[in-house]
Amino acid sequence: DANNCQSATAITITVNKPVSVTIGPDPASFCAGSNIVLNAGSGFDSYAWSGGLGNAATATASVANTYTVTVTKIENGISCSTSDNIVVT
Repeated sequence: DANNCQSATAITITVNKPVSVTIGPDPASFCAGSNIVLNAGSGFDSYAWSGGLGNAATATASVANTYTVTVTKIENGISCSTSDNIVVT
């Protein structure tokens, strides 16, 4: 500034790894009267499946539909979420 004063501030920025999820098996199909177990994998802090399939890493589908899972991973106090969908026939 005009008085020749200077100031500096140091901050630390933490960048978390991107969150990625893939539902398996793909392709997902089953015979009438049966069901299929969908798997979003492990390592996430929470799971939310569409279609009322629950909130675990795996979900059992007995109706042909498109299902979505949203997963959340908490790292360094920061919550990161992502989703994937799969068509079950």
